[in-house]
Amino acid sequence: MSAESAEYFFNKILEAIPDAVMVTDYNGVIVALNSHTQEYLGYRSDDLQGMGIDILIAPTLRERHQKHCQLYSEHPTPRQMGQRQELTI
Repeated sequence: MSAESAEYFFNKILEAIPDAVMVTDYNGVIVALNSHTQEYLGYRSDDLQGMGIDILIAPTLRERHQKHCQLYSEHPTPRQMGQRQELTI
């Protein structure tokens, strides 16, 4: 499969998910998001891609979020992000 085909299928799958989904790289930089995320947050894809995920975290919670991300990268386990708290914008 070519890189173009793989990207095409990845984007189709991302759009088929009925929830808001963002994909970040290892450094927390947003590399992909679906249209549900754009509708939910009110930002265009172009506005968020390439930005650090921390811009979406309240300043008072950023340090804690960074620690959670570090712990997750050291011991990754499948789980829904933000499952223990109400997400608001």
